[in-house]
Amino acid sequence: MDRDLLTLVQQTVMDLITDYNNMNSVLDQQRQQVSKVQEAVTGLEDHQLCEKVRLDKHEEGLDALVQQQKEERRTRKEEIESILKRLMSFEKRLSERVQALEEARAKTDNKVEQLEHKVEQLDQEVKSQRMKDVKLG
Repeated sequence: MDRDLLTLVQQTVMDLITDYNNMNSVLDQQRQQVSKVQEAVTGLEDHQLCEKVRLDKHEEGLDALVQQQKEERRTRKEEIESILKRLMSFEKRLSERVQALEEARAKTDNKVEQLEHKVEQLDQEVKSQRMKDVKLG
């Protein structure tokens, strides 16, 4: 019976060793899989970091572009305002000049009418004098 017990114990020990070896084999496979997953995670983290850096640079570029466009719009607005002020000043001076010219033309028209009237009077006087000369003559 000792021999049967010994054989049973030996068989159990052999089974335990086999189970232990199988478990070690499974654990080794799992360790390899975990290692591969960790490598993949590290690769993804590196990729994510690179993408973040790229996006940060892109965002900085966009911010700079937006700032540049704002500055250009501000400068353009100032230029337009300056041109508008000059145009308004020119319009005012031109309007004043036109008004002065219209007043001068009105005075000239008035003088022309007066001269035409004096010419008509002289014309009538000359005709009247001629008629007197013809009657006397």
